[in-house]
Amino acid sequence: MTAILLNRIQVGVSGVPLMNDSSTDAGPRRPNLFIAGAPKTGTTALHAYLSEHPNVFMSPVKEPHFFCDDLSDRAREIRTRDAYLQLFREAGPEHSVLGEASVLYLASTTALRRIREFREDARIVVMVRNPIEIAAAYHATMYFAGDENEPRFERAWELQDERAAGRKMPPLCRDPLVLQYRQIASLGTQLQRARGVFPMNQLKVLVFDDFRNDPGAVYEELLRFLQLPSDGRVDFPRVNERFAPRSSLLARLTHRYWIPEPVRRVGRRFGLHHLHLKLRMMNMRAAHRPEVTPELRSRLAEDFRDEISLLSELLGRNLEHWFAVSRPEAAET
Repeated sequence: MTAILLNRIQVGVSGVPLMNDSSTDAGPRRPNLFIAGAPKTGTTALHAYLSEHPNVFMSPVKEPHFFCDDLSDRAREIRTRDAYLQLFREAGPEHSVLGEASVLYLASTTALRRIREFREDARIVVMVRNPIEIAAAYHATMYFAGDENEPRFERAWELQDERAAGRKMPPLCRDPLVLQYRQIASLGTQLQRARGVFPMNQLKVLVFDDFRNDPGAVYEELLRFLQLPSDGRVDFPRVNERFAPRSSLLARLTHRYWIPEPVRRVGRRFGLHHLHLKLRMMNMRAAHRPEVTPELRSRLAEDFRDEISLLSELLGRNLEHWFAVSRPEAAET
Protein backbone atom coordinates (compact mmCIF):
# COMPACT_ATOMS: atom_id res chain seq x y z
CA MET A 1 0.00 0.00 0.00
CA THR A 2 1.46 3.35 -1.05
CA ALA A 3 2.17 5.55 1.96
CA ILE A 4 1.70 9.31 2.03
CA LEU A 5 3.99 11.10 4.47
CA LEU A 6 1.95 13.18 6.90
CA ASN A 7 4.27 13.30 9.90
CA ARG A 8 2.93 16.53 11.30
CA ILE A 9 0.17 18.02 13.39
CA GLN A 10 -2.90 18.45 11.23
CA VAL A 11 -5.46 21.17 11.83
CA GLY A 12 -8.78 20.61 10.10
CA VAL A 13 -12.19 22.20 9.84
CA SER A 14 -13.06 21.26 13.43
CA GLY A 15 -10.34 23.59 14.71
CA VAL A 16 -8.95 20.88 16.98
CA PRO A 17 -5.46 19.61 16.14
CA LEU A 18 -5.21 15.92 15.47
CA MET A 19 -1.99 15.11 17.29
CA ASN A 20 0.55 12.75 15.80
CA ASP A 21 2.89 11.37 18.45
CA SER A 22 6.33 10.68 17.09
CA SER A 23 7.89 7.32 17.85
CA THR A 24 10.46 7.62 20.63
CA ASP A 25 12.66 5.43 22.74
CA ALA A 26 9.91 5.55 25.34
CA GLY A 27 7.88 3.11 23.29
CA PRO A 28 5.09 2.92 20.71
CA ARG A 29 2.85 5.85 19.90
CA ARG A 30 -0.56 6.25 21.49
CA PRO A 31 -3.78 5.86 19.51
CA ASN A 32 -5.81 9.00 18.84
CA LEU A 33 -8.97 7.45 17.35
CA PHE A 34 -11.46 5.30 19.22
CA ILE A 35 -14.48 3.73 17.53
CA ALA A 36 -16.52 3.34 20.70
CA GLY A 37 -19.55 1.38 19.52
CA ALA A 38 -22.29 0.49 19.46
CA PRO A 39 -22.38 -3.26 18.79
CA LYS A 40 -23.98 -4.44 15.54
CA THR A 41 -23.78 -1.04 13.88
CA GLY A 42 -21.03 -1.41 11.28
CA THR A 43 -17.93 -0.92 13.45
CA THR A 44 -16.16 -3.92 11.91
CA ALA A 45 -16.70 -2.44 8.46
CA LEU A 46 -15.39 0.97 9.57
CA HIS A 47 -12.34 -0.72 11.09
CA ALA A 48 -11.71 -2.64 7.88
CA TYR A 49 -12.14 0.35 5.56
CA LEU A 50 -9.95 2.65 7.67
CA SER A 51 -7.27 -0.04 7.93
CA GLU A 52 -6.69 0.33 4.19
CA HIS A 53 -6.27 4.12 4.25
CA PRO A 54 -2.57 5.00 3.75
CA ASN A 55 -2.55 7.44 6.68
CA VAL A 56 -4.37 5.24 9.18
CA PHE A 57 -3.05 2.45 11.39
CA MET A 58 -5.78 0.40 13.05
CA SER A 59 -5.07 -2.02 15.88
CA PRO A 60 -4.56 -5.57 14.55
CA VAL A 61 -6.70 -6.71 17.48
CA LYS A 62 -10.26 -5.50 17.10
CA GLU A 63 -12.12 -4.92 20.36
CA PRO A 64 -9.25 -4.87 22.88
CA HIS A 65 -11.64 -3.21 25.38
CA PHE A 66 -8.61 -2.08 27.38
CA PHE A 67 -10.35 0.94 28.92
CA CYS A 68 -13.42 -0.97 30.19
CA ASP A 69 -12.21 -1.30 33.76
CA ASP A 70 -15.82 -1.82 34.88
CA LEU A 71 -15.77 -5.18 33.09
CA SER A 72 -14.17 -8.37 34.32
CA ASP A 73 -10.74 -9.34 33.01
CA ARG A 74 -12.36 -12.13 30.98
CA ALA A 75 -14.27 -9.52 28.98
CA ARG A 76 -11.16 -7.52 28.07
CA GLU A 77 -8.89 -8.75 25.29
CA ILE A 78 -5.99 -6.53 26.43
CA ARG A 79 -5.49 -5.78 30.12
CA THR A 80 -2.13 -4.05 30.60
CA ARG A 81 -0.95 -0.68 29.30
CA ASP A 82 2.24 -2.16 27.85
CA ALA A 83 0.32 -4.83 25.93
CA TYR A 84 -2.12 -2.19 24.72
CA LEU A 85 0.57 0.15 23.41
CA GLN A 86 2.29 -2.77 21.69
CA LEU A 87 -0.77 -3.04 19.43
CA PHE A 88 0.46 0.14 17.72
CA ARG A 89 4.17 -0.64 17.58
CA GLU A 90 4.12 -1.09 13.78
CA ALA A 91 2.63 2.37 13.09
CA GLY A 92 4.87 4.44 10.83
CA PRO A 93 5.48 8.17 10.36
CA GLU A 94 2.97 8.18 7.50
CA HIS A 95 0.16 7.27 9.91
CA SER A 96 -1.37 10.43 11.34
CA VAL A 97 -4.30 8.44 12.76
CA LEU A 98 -3.83 5.45 15.05
CA GLY A 99 -7.07 3.80 16.03
CA GLU A 100 -8.95 0.92 17.52
CA ALA A 101 -12.57 -0.22 17.75
CA SER A 102 -14.09 -1.60 20.97
CA VAL A 103 -17.86 -1.77 20.81
CA LEU A 104 -18.50 -1.76 24.58
CA TYR A 105 -16.69 1.53 25.26
CA LEU A 106 -19.99 3.35 24.75
CA ALA A 107 -21.96 1.10 27.12
CA SER A 108 -19.19 1.14 29.75
CA THR A 109 -19.66 3.70 32.52
CA THR A 110 -15.91 4.31 32.83
CA ALA A 111 -14.22 3.71 29.45
CA LEU A 112 -14.68 7.13 27.83
CA ARG A 113 -13.48 8.93 30.94
CA ARG A 114 -10.40 6.72 31.02
CA ILE A 115 -9.76 7.39 27.33
CA ARG A 116 -9.95 11.14 28.00
CA GLU A 117 -7.36 10.75 30.77
CA PHE A 118 -5.17 8.69 28.45
CA ARG A 119 -5.50 10.98 25.45
CA GLU A 120 -7.21 14.31 25.97
CA ASP A 121 -7.26 15.15 22.25
CA ALA A 122 -8.73 11.77 21.23
CA ARG A 123 -11.34 11.57 18.49
CA ILE A 124 -14.35 9.42 19.36
CA VAL A 125 -16.54 7.85 16.67
CA VAL A 126 -19.94 6.42 17.53
CA MET A 127 -22.29 4.61 15.17
CA VAL A 128 -25.93 4.46 16.29
CA ARG A 129 -28.71 2.25 15.05
CA ASN A 130 -32.27 1.35 15.95
CA PRO A 131 -31.86 -0.23 19.43
CA ILE A 132 -34.56 -2.79 18.65
CA GLU A 133 -32.40 -4.17 15.84
CA ILE A 134 -29.22 -3.93 17.92
CA ALA A 135 -30.68 -5.96 20.79
CA ALA A 136 -31.86 -8.82 18.56
CA ALA A 137 -28.65 -8.97 16.52
CA TYR A 138 -26.45 -8.68 19.60
CA HIS A 139 -28.24 -11.62 21.25
CA ALA A 140 -27.39 -13.79 18.23
CA THR A 141 -23.73 -12.78 18.55
CA MET A 142 -23.61 -13.54 22.26
CA TYR A 143 -25.18 -16.94 21.69
CA PHE A 144 -22.61 -17.71 18.99
CA ALA A 145 -19.78 -16.58 21.33
CA GLY A 146 -20.98 -18.81 24.15
CA ASP A 147 -21.78 -16.03 26.64
CA GLU A 148 -25.49 -16.64 26.11
CA ASN A 149 -27.03 -20.10 26.58
CA GLU A 150 -30.62 -19.13 25.76
CA PRO A 151 -31.21 -19.49 22.00
CA ARG A 152 -34.50 -17.60 22.05
CA PHE A 153 -34.06 -13.83 22.11
CA GLU A 154 -37.45 -13.23 23.71
CA ARG A 155 -36.59 -15.49 26.65
CA ALA A 156 -33.12 -13.92 26.99
CA TRP A 157 -34.77 -10.50 27.13
CA GLU A 158 -37.04 -11.67 29.94
CA LEU A 159 -34.05 -12.96 31.93
CA GLN A 160 -32.25 -9.62 32.11
CA ASP A 161 -33.45 -8.56 35.56
CA GLU A 162 -32.64 -11.90 37.13
CA ARG A 163 -29.23 -11.95 35.53
CA ALA A 164 -28.54 -8.40 36.73
CA ALA A 165 -29.10 -9.81 40.22
CA GLY A 166 -26.62 -12.61 39.55
CA ARG A 167 -29.12 -15.38 38.97
CA LYS A 168 -29.49 -17.72 35.98
CA MET A 169 -26.17 -16.64 34.52
CA PRO A 170 -24.70 -18.90 31.82
CA PRO A 171 -21.56 -20.63 33.14
CA LEU A 172 -19.36 -19.33 30.30
CA CYS A 173 -20.52 -15.70 30.39
CA ARG A 174 -17.53 -13.33 30.58
CA ASP A 175 -19.35 -10.52 32.35
CA PRO A 176 -22.98 -9.82 33.37
CA LEU A 177 -23.04 -6.62 31.30
CA VAL A 178 -22.75 -8.46 27.99
CA LEU A 179 -26.17 -10.06 28.54
CA GLN A 180 -27.91 -6.81 29.52
CA TYR A 181 -29.42 -6.22 26.10
CA ARG A 182 -31.47 -3.22 27.21
CA GLN A 183 -28.41 -1.47 28.63
CA ILE A 184 -26.21 -2.33 25.65
CA ALA A 185 -28.74 -0.78 23.25
CA SER A 186 -29.64 2.30 25.34
CA LEU A 187 -27.91 4.63 22.90
CA GLY A 188 -29.60 7.85 24.01
CA THR A 189 -28.30 7.53 27.55
CA GLN A 190 -24.88 6.45 26.31
CA LEU A 191 -24.50 9.32 23.85
CA GLN A 192 -25.60 11.82 26.49
CA ARG A 193 -22.88 10.44 28.79
CA ALA A 194 -20.29 10.62 26.00
CA ARG A 195 -21.14 14.29 25.41
CA GLY A 196 -20.43 14.94 29.07
CA VAL A 197 -16.90 13.56 28.68
CA PHE A 198 -15.74 14.77 25.26
CA PRO A 199 -16.38 18.14 23.59
CA MET A 200 -18.63 18.05 20.56
CA ASN A 201 -15.81 18.75 18.09
CA GLN A 202 -14.03 15.56 19.19
CA LEU A 203 -17.12 13.36 18.97
CA LYS A 204 -18.52 12.11 15.66
CA VAL A 205 -21.89 10.37 15.60
CA LEU A 206 -22.79 8.37 12.49
CA VAL A 207 -26.18 6.79 11.82
CA PHE A 208 -26.24 3.20 10.61
CA ASP A 209 -29.22 3.90 8.32
CA ASP A 210 -27.06 6.38 6.38
CA PHE A 211 -24.09 4.01 6.34
CA ARG A 212 -26.23 1.18 5.00
CA ASN A 213 -27.74 3.37 2.28
CA ASP A 214 -24.61 5.25 1.18
CA PRO A 215 -21.42 3.93 2.80
CA GLY A 216 -19.23 6.04 0.53
CA ALA A 217 -20.75 9.32 1.69
CA VAL A 218 -20.49 8.34 5.37
CA TYR A 219 -16.90 7.17 4.89
CA GLU A 220 -15.90 10.49 3.31
CA GLU A 221 -17.67 12.33 6.14
CA LEU A 222 -15.60 10.34 8.61
CA LEU A 223 -12.36 11.13 6.77
CA ARG A 224 -13.15 14.85 6.96
CA PHE A 225 -13.74 14.55 10.71
CA LEU A 226 -10.35 12.84 11.04
CA GLN A 227 -8.72 15.52 8.85
CA LEU A 228 -7.61 12.91 6.35
CA PRO A 229 -7.43 13.17 2.56
CA SER A 230 -9.78 11.02 0.55
CA ASP A 231 -8.16 7.76 -0.53
CA GLY A 232 -10.53 7.41 -3.46
CA ARG A 233 -12.25 4.31 -2.08
CA VAL A 234 -15.27 3.31 -4.14
CA ASP A 235 -15.70 -0.31 -3.05
CA PHE A 236 -17.48 -0.92 0.24
CA PRO A 237 -18.03 -4.67 0.57
CA ARG A 238 -20.22 -5.99 3.34
CA VAL A 239 -18.15 -7.08 6.30
CA ASN A 240 -18.95 -9.64 8.99
CA GLU A 241 -22.39 -10.62 7.77
CA ARG A 242 -24.53 -13.02 9.76
CA PHE A 243 -22.97 -16.44 10.25
CA ALA A 244 -23.73 -19.48 12.35
CA PRO A 245 -21.31 -22.23 13.42
CA ARG A 246 -21.29 -25.61 11.81
CA SER A 247 -20.19 -26.96 15.20
CA SER A 248 -21.23 -24.95 18.27
CA LEU A 249 -18.71 -26.83 20.42
CA LEU A 250 -15.80 -26.01 18.12
CA ALA A 251 -16.96 -22.39 17.85
CA ARG A 252 -16.88 -21.98 21.60
CA LEU A 253 -13.61 -23.82 22.11
CA THR A 254 -11.88 -21.62 19.55
CA HIS A 255 -13.41 -18.31 20.58
CA ARG A 256 -10.58 -15.97 21.50
CA TYR A 257 -12.04 -15.16 24.90
CA TRP A 258 -11.53 -18.75 26.05
CA ILE A 259 -7.91 -18.91 24.91
CA PRO A 260 -5.59 -17.77 27.72
CA GLU A 261 -4.16 -14.31 27.11
CA PRO A 262 -0.50 -15.45 27.25
CA VAL A 263 -1.28 -18.01 24.53
CA ARG A 264 -2.94 -15.34 22.38
CA ARG A 265 0.05 -13.05 22.87
CA VAL A 266 2.50 -15.74 21.72
CA GLY A 267 0.21 -16.57 18.81
CA ARG A 268 0.13 -12.96 17.63
CA ARG A 269 3.94 -12.78 17.84
CA PHE A 270 4.40 -15.84 15.61
CA GLY A 271 1.47 -15.22 13.29
CA LEU A 272 -0.60 -18.15 14.59
CA HIS A 273 -3.65 -15.89 14.89
CA HIS A 274 -4.01 -16.21 11.10
CA LEU A 275 -4.39 -19.99 11.41
CA HIS A 276 -6.84 -19.48 14.25
CA LEU A 277 -8.92 -17.14 12.09
CA LYS A 278 -8.87 -19.64 9.21
CA LEU A 279 -10.14 -22.38 11.53
CA ARG A 280 -12.90 -20.12 12.77
CA MET A 281 -13.95 -19.22 9.23
CA MET A 282 -13.98 -22.87 8.13
CA ASN A 283 -16.46 -23.57 10.92
CA MET A 284 -18.89 -20.88 9.77
CA ARG A 285 -21.85 -21.05 7.44
CA ALA A 286 -24.19 -18.36 6.20
CA ALA A 287 -27.33 -18.00 8.30
CA HIS A 288 -30.45 -15.88 8.47
CA ARG A 289 -31.00 -13.73 11.51
CA PRO A 290 -33.78 -15.10 13.75
CA GLU A 291 -37.17 -13.53 13.25
CA VAL A 292 -38.41 -10.93 15.73
CA THR A 293 -42.17 -11.27 15.83
CA PRO A 294 -44.32 -8.14 15.41
CA GLU A 295 -45.57 -8.67 18.99
CA LEU A 296 -42.06 -8.73 20.44
CA ARG A 297 -40.94 -5.82 18.27
CA SER A 298 -43.90 -3.77 19.48
CA ARG A 299 -42.94 -4.56 23.07
CA LEU A 300 -39.32 -3.56 22.44
CA ALA A 301 -40.46 -0.32 20.81
CA GLU A 302 -42.20 0.60 24.05
CA ASP A 303 -39.21 -0.44 26.15
CA PHE A 304 -36.88 1.71 24.04
CA ARG A 305 -39.30 4.61 23.48
CA ASP A 306 -37.53 6.98 25.86
CA GLU A 307 -34.09 6.04 24.51
CA ILE A 308 -35.10 6.63 20.91
CA SER A 309 -36.73 9.95 21.82
CA LEU A 310 -33.61 11.07 23.70
CA LEU A 311 -31.39 10.06 20.79
CA SER A 312 -33.65 11.97 18.39
CA GLU A 313 -33.29 15.05 20.57
CA LEU A 314 -29.51 14.74 20.86
CA LEU A 315 -29.07 14.25 17.10
CA GLY A 316 -31.73 16.77 16.07
CA ARG A 317 -33.15 14.09 13.82
CA ASN A 318 -36.58 12.47 13.60
CA LEU A 319 -36.22 8.74 14.31
CA GLU A 320 -39.92 7.94 14.62
CA HIS A 321 -39.66 5.35 11.84
CA TRP A 322 -37.62 3.17 14.23
CA PHE A 323 -40.85 2.36 16.08
CA ALA A 324 -42.33 0.67 13.00
CA VAL A 325 -43.23 -2.97 13.53
CA SER A 326 -41.26 -4.64 10.74
CA ARG A 327 -38.58 -7.23 10.32
CA PRO A 328 -35.07 -5.76 10.81
CA GLU A 329 -32.59 -6.11 7.98
CA ALA A 330 -29.38 -8.07 8.27
CA ALA A 331 -26.50 -5.99 9.54
CA GLU A 332 -22.78 -5.63 9.59
CA THR A 333 -21.12 -5.49 12.99
